[in-house]
Amino acid sequence: MFLATGSTDHIIRVYFFGSGQPEKISELEFHTDKVDSIQFSNTSNRFVSGSRDGTARIWMFKRREWKSILLDMATRPSGQTLQGVEDKITKLKVTMVAWDRHDNSVITAVNNMTLKVWNSFTGQLTHVLLVMKQQEESLSGNSSVFIQY
Repeated sequence: MFLATGSTDHIIRVYFFGSGQPEKISELEFHTDKVDSIQFSNTSNRFVSGSRDGTARIWMFKRREWKSILLDMATRPSGQTLQGVEDKITKLKVTMVAWDRHDNSVITAVNNMTLKVWNSFTGQLTHVLLVMKQQEESLSGNSSVFIQY
């Protein structure tokens, strides 16, 4: 079993709980600003990290090391333009992360009042939703977000 912690020093520390005492097995230095959102997937050794640097990363444990897929909050779906709040924010920040019920999608809440839905295996942005502040905050208490299209 793994535990991952984010930090204000932008480093993710991963611990393994195998034989009683937790053992630090990795320090992942891929974000450039504080990491304040982490959530493990429901069914596998994957987790997503969100940072104030405007990125999230989907981490997977493969061949005894952590590999990641970069999710850049500046990404827009092809052919889609969003008006309003997105144009007024200069530094995008990830404020929350979540997985869907089956771990097929990762959802990132961004400080421009959008939720971005990503394919959790490829990192492709699939949907952008404009939300109200109250809707964004409701993700935090939900351990298995269900999204239906």
